[in-house]
Formats: sequence, structure tokens, C-alpha cells
Amino acid sequence: MLDNLLRFVELKIDAVDIAILHTYSMLVQNIRRANDFCNFSIILDYLLSHALLKKVIMASYNFNNNDLTTQYIAFLKSIAIRLDDEALVLFFNDVSLLNVIEY
Repeated sequence: MLDNLLRFVELKIDAVDIAILHTYSMLVQNIRRANDFCNFSIILDYLLSHALLKKVIMASYNFNNNDLTTQYIAFLKSIAIRLDDEALVLFFNDVSLLNVIEY
């Protein structure tokens, strides 16, 4: 499902980009770390570690559109708020960086 969103981001249609950023933000904000009913941390880890996240962050957007810029900032904020010790590790996949951290 998330892979299909990238195709829409690549269309470079402002309204679509706003919708995708808003949807991804809502997904990240509304998932809790711990729950007795279901292990939502797996879902949050998937959303934060998926390659799509990097592609959505790095995509080129029309920042001349104030609505898009506002939604992009809200998107980054929703991710930043969810970062903790467990989630931060998901952003690092470089072996050389892990070697530096061990020292």
C-alpha cells in the first residue's frame, strides 16, 4: 500500500502531495506504542522504517504553495514527535555509522 503512495508523490500534483503528507502524518500520530489489544509498535516501526518515508521526505515539492509547505512541516513534526530511543534506531541503516556509535 505505501509503495503505491510514492507513485502519486512523483506526479507532483500539489493537492495529491498535500493529501499524502496529511495521511502519513495522521497514521504516524494515531498509532500508539503500547496496547493490550494489538502490538501497534510493529506498525509504527514499519511506518518509520519503510523506505517510502525517506522518499516522501526527500521528494521535491512546490514550496511556493503555502498549503503544501504547511502540510510538509506538519508531516515532519509528526515524525519528530514520535521519535524515541526505539524509533530513532530505525533511521540508521549504515554499518559505518553503527561502528562509530559503538565507540
